[in-house]
Amino acid sequence: MSEYQLQNPPTDGITTVHFSPNNQSQFLLASSWDASVRLYDVNQHTFRQMYKHTGPVLDCCFIDSSRTASGGLDRLLKVFDFNTQQEIIMGYHDNAIRCVHYSPEMNILITGSWDSSIKFWDSRVPNCLGTCSLPDKVYTLDSAGELLVVGTAQRKVSIWDLRKISTNTPIENRESNLKYQTRCIRCFPNKQGYVLSSIEGRVAVEFFDANPEIQKKKYAFKCHRAKEGAIENIYPVNAIAFHKQYGTFATGGSDAFVNMWDGANKKRLCQFHQYPAGITSLAFSPEGNMLAIASSYNYEYGSDPQLAPNDITKNNIFMVDETLFDYLHMSIVEYYVHENENDVDSAALCLSQIGYRVGYSLSERLSKENPRYRDELDTVKYLCKELWICLFKKQVDNLRTNHQGVYVIHDGRFRLLQQTLVTMNKPIDATNRLHTLYIAYSTGLLRGILTNMGYPCRVTAEIADFGVKFQIDMTLTSG
Repeated sequence: MSEYQLQNPPTDGITTVHFSPNNQSQFLLASSWDASVRLYDVNQHTFRQMYKHTGPVLDCCFIDSSRTASGGLDRLLKVFDFNTQQEIIMGYHDNAIRCVHYSPEMNILITGSWDSSIKFWDSRVPNCLGTCSLPDKVYTLDSAGELLVVGTAQRKVSIWDLRKISTNTPIENRESNLKYQTRCIRCFPNKQGYVLSSIEGRVAVEFFDANPEIQKKKYAFKCHRAKEGAIENIYPVNAIAFHKQYGTFATGGSDAFVNMWDGANKKRLCQFHQYPAGITSLAFSPEGNMLAIASSYNYEYGSDPQLAPNDITKNNIFMVDETLFDYLHMSIVEYYVHENENDVDSAALCLSQIGYRVGYSLSERLSKENPRYRDELDTVKYLCKELWICLFKKQVDNLRTNHQGVYVIHDGRFRLLQQTLVTMNKPIDATNRLHTLYIAYSTGLLRGILTNMGYPCRVTAEIADFGVKFQIDMTLTSG
């Protein structure tokens, strides 16, 4: 997994980073206590341009590929178009704007403020669509389809229906299961719940459905802690970000570490190296091939930098690049191989199902701008060329078909198999049933891609050295 640092970072603490929703995640937005909102080209590793507020900017977001919104201590909500350089003051709150969020499903801007209110805006014109009162200051919010989750002071959580904002009433009020102040809330990609973090090194996994059987699934766990002898140092968990395809999530803490979690299996997948300062924000690219990490002094050691370790007051944005897709794959496979050595069939089924969900979602995103292909063969050719390059950085080595719905794809150096086995330091053994787990995910991935494109199929695979032969049978609609 490679990593690089963006140049020309903000000159004060970084509050938020966000990827652009399209353009192959070319652009990254960053807001800061230096009153700036900066745009970076992550493909070229360069700073592009910025605009300013009159006070520190606490949050920002993309509306589309060129327009952004931001707010902070100056109480103003700004929309800025980087293409036209046009700036619009949409309106204001009576106190600092802590959260700025765009809901693409509902096509509205949402702001949360320390004035104990949330406001809803038409992103095209300066028009406040409505204001809802809350019991206390807004610290964090996120949306999942038509649902909005807001975390406020005093550990309160309210859930709103964005279709019914005129009622000024949440559909549910909750209290955080964590004992200390809420720091961050992010919703599941499948819209079934949310993850909440606190200042006391804990994370809670919650579900929307009030059914008692569903509520039994919720849990909380400790993280971002470090023992020094008999003393345990506990750090705030400042940031959460979900990988849209895998459903795994990352947390960043004031301990300057980033952890990756498999929430469904209550498992930490990995921990990145320690960064120069605490993690203040995290963002996955829409395709899931990059992770932006904002490392910035968040006054964990008070206002006197002399109390802080060397370099902790520097503000940095680190980019973990496209190999993140491979790294998450390796972590998931390694977990299932370790946990299910005595039940290979069950593990293979689980990995295949995970791969199917990822493939189905990836196909939706990657083929969004391409027309549906005329026939079955054209679709498979698209899979073997454009999609294979996008996912595995090469075309397949060979494609054969009997012209009766059966296709054989050969990749002599299959990227996911190669990296998994090298990293896990295991020799290849095509006769070892355990090694079938290393490609179970990939067969599900291909099946999900093709099913989303209108071709339900069965996918099987054979391995030899680092190569794989995938057989796709379009004549069968199950498997």
